[in-house]
Amino acid sequence: MLVGQTNMMLRVPVPCIVGGALWMGLAAACTRASFDDPDPASQLAALERAIEANDRSKIPEMIELLDSDDPAVRLFAILGLERMTGETHGYDFAAPEAERHAATERWVAWYNAGLGRQQPIEEEPRAGEARGRDGAEGGVAGDGEGA
Repeated sequence: MLVGQTNMMLRVPVPCIVGGALWMGLAAACTRASFDDPDPASQLAALERAIEANDRSKIPEMIELLDSDDPAVRLFAILGLERMTGETHGYDFAAPEAERHAATERWVAWYNAGLGRQQPIEEEPRAGEARGRDGAEGGVAGDGEGA
């Protein structure tokens, strides 16, 4: 995509979300990336790394940043969460604090229900498992295991 093109799902300039993020790239280059650092530039750099890597293990930290005082941090946190999960749970980074907090609570409930944890990728069944009638767990019929 060209700089300035829009990702239709998120309706924001693509460079703001992926590797070409100009100002976020500068933040990452000039500051350490940490979700725990109170400096918004550090949080933005951490968000950029997590989003670029599609690092779903950072979803809890991203949810926490939805309550940030910094609107840019909130914006990139929700954009990253939406990109990774396809969900917004009605969160609007520019909404009044009470509305943002309610939406953040929906994110927390969603995550705590186990829906935000990375699910194992469905693999093709191995020989023997595809049949599933031999009673062996994970073994191939006649392979000597489970006998």
